[in-house]
Amino acid sequence: MFVLAACATNSNSSDTPKTVEQTAEIFVQALIDGNEETLSKLNYDQTYPTAYVLNDIAPQFSGLKLSDLTFELEESDKVSVEYDQGEVRYSFRIEKIGEDFVVTKII
Repeated sequence: MFVLAACATNSNSSDTPKTVEQTAEIFVQALIDGNEETLSKLNYDQTYPTAYVLNDIAPQFSGLKLSDLTFELEESDKVSVEYDQGEVRYSFRIEKIGEDFVVTKII
């Protein structure tokens, strides 16, 4: 399990994640910020396209900071994120496609 401090990551759309954990952090920061560009770049989930993610998932992260969340590496390619003792909980399946880490499944 890893917990992020407020200063742990300063993410923006130009960041290129280099690990599964970093991909989850950047993806969640994009959810918090409503950053469509970054979400589009990282979201490869065919079930939940970026428009859905922005409209239905991102609002649950509105007003949060990364330091409010707990990230846990559940498997080598799966990270869960939790807020408010499980009230908001998502898992992200993350794969390396070519040179890029991307979210292939939102659970």
